Amino acid sequence: MSKKIPWKKLGSRIAYQNPWTTFREDRVINPVVKETVYGLIDRAYAAVSIVALTDEKEVILINTFRYTTQVFSLEIPGGAGERGSSLASAKRELWEETGFRAKKWRMMGTFQSWNGVCNEWTHVYCAEGLMQTGYNEQQEEGISEVKTVPFAKAIEMVARGIITDSGSIVALFYVALKLQMPLLRSGNLSLIFERRAVK
Repeated sequence: MSKKIPWKKLGSRIAYQNPWTTFREDRVINPVVKETVYGLIDRAYAAVSIVALTDEKEVILINTFRYTTQVFSLEIPGGAGERGSSLASAKRELWEETGFRAKKWRMMGTFQSWNGVCNEWTHVYCAEGLMQTGYNEQQEEGISEVKTVPFAKAIEMVARGIITDSGSIVALFYVALKLQMPLLRSGNLSLIFERRAVK
C-alpha cells in the first residue's frame, strides 16, 4: 500500500544555478495544510565516500580545511560525483586526494547526505589493493596531510569527536558492519561515548 505524500508542490523558483548545484525555492503546502516556502539544494550528481584499506587493514585519512565550517577536518577521501558512474567518481576522488589507485572496489551502501535541505545521495565504496602513484591534486583540494590509522582507531576517533564529518562516520560504520571489522582496539565503545557526552 503506497503512502500519501504529505507535501504538495505549487511552484518553484531558481535562485542560483551552476553545473553541479541548483539553489531552489519551492512554494508548497506542508503537512498541516499551510502554504509556505521550502528552500532546498538540488545536486546534479550523487556524492561518494571511500574507505580505503591498506593490506594491514588501516584506513587512509586526509586532513583538509573546510571553508564552510572554518575548521580543519579529518576525513576519509570523498566528494561530489560527476556525470557517469559513481565508481568512476570514487576512483577519481581517491586518486586526487591521496595519490592512491586501488585494484579492488566494493560498493558498501548508499545514504541520504543531508536530507533536510538537499536531495543528494552518497555512495560508499571500500577500496583495497592500494598502489601509490606519487601524483595527486592535494594542493588544489586544500589537503594538508594524508595518513593511515588502524581501522579500530578510526572508529575510536569517531567516538572521541576527532572525526566529525558525517560522510566519514557513516562510511566507516558501513564497512565495519558489512566486513565485520573490529570496532575497538580495546575497551568498551559505549564507555568512550559516555565520557564524550559528559564533558
